[in-house]
Amino acid sequence: MKRRRRRHESTAYHEAGHAVAAFVLRLKIGRRGVSIVPDKEHGKLGYANIAAQLRERPDCATNARTRARIETWAVAYLARDVAERKFYGRRRFGGHSDLLHASDLLEYIATSVEQFDARLRVAYVGAQDLIEDNWSSVQTVAEELLRKRTLSTDEVAKLVLPRLLAA
Repeated sequence: MKRRRRRHESTAYHEAGHAVAAFVLRLKIGRRGVSIVPDKEHGKLGYANIAAQLRERPDCATNARTRARIETWAVAYLARDVAERKFYGRRRFGGHSDLLHASDLLEYIATSVEQFDARLRVAYVGAQDLIEDNWSSVQTVAEELLRKRTLSTDEVAKLVLPRLLAA
């Protein structure tokens, strides 16, 4: 029972990190919101439904706007892992797939292995700063996820926006 509780807590912080990052980075949370209800069909312990917002195909167009959006998305993906690590002390469950998503995006705009590595490090540091600066919001969203298991976009906004405006 204790192990299951720890997994739920870890998942709640993981998804809360993503939800808070979405608000801070002005990404849109979709209608499904944020949840820690396991999805056995897709092998997920939870989700934060962040709507895709890249207008151009990054494999075809890599203008400055597209590069900036890709970098923002990379930070948002990595924020999940950073929040889970801050709470639990290490990666437990979903961080690997988030790293893969961020890496896949950053590959579109990197012109060399060295540049890719640098962009990934910068995105990770950005995610660390974002989570550190907004930790109280992450904790609040995670605690509410543990209580309700699923939060709508409006519920997340009510928890996060007052803290963002106060900062």
